[in-house]
Amino acid sequence: MGAAASAARKHLFRPVKNYNVEERAMKVISKDKPIAAPPHPSMKKIMDEIMSDPSKLKTSRSDPRLLQNLSQVYITSAGVNPEATTEKNRLPFNRTPPEESMFGHEEPKSILPGKASLRQVLEFVANHANDRETYTAEKISKDYKLDIIDTINILQHYKTLQVFSARRDKPQKPPHLLRRLQDGIDNLKH
Repeated sequence: MGAAASAARKHLFRPVKNYNVEERAMKVISKDKPIAAPPHPSMKKIMDEIMSDPSKLKTSRSDPRLLQNLSQVYITSAGVNPEATTEKNRLPFNRTPPEESMFGHEEPKSILPGKASLRQVLEFVANHANDRETYTAEKISKDYKLDIIDTINILQHYKTLQVFSARRDKPQKPPHLLRRLQDGIDNLKH
């Protein structure tokens, strides 16, 4: 009901709103200057003082004692700032981008005990998949300094990617029924 009432109200009041709109707009535009809003009573007194003496508007009050103190202030630096010359703030000399790595990110140079890099994990999962007797979970956990439970979970839940490609020689589909009929008609004509 609300939408219908709103639509009806819009259609009824639109002609009243738009009545003589061009003439009313021209009347407002043709005025020389719009009338300013009246000032607040507290500002009226200040404005009257400024109108009577415009020199009060300039507020260049300078204290000679403050200017003298300011002229005695100097900033000098001696020595080298250790914070400004640290290695982290210097730009690198070699600005070539790093080499693309196999896994999309740079491999760490040192790996903490109990941790393994992505390359190491893929390596020992592949070794375990190829030869389960030689590469047991206990041997892998000792070699890579990993927790035995984590190693067993990794070997149980992760496998290396195996790629299977489809055969190149696909069997031909039987021709469509209409095509077989057309071929049969062609053979009868010859």
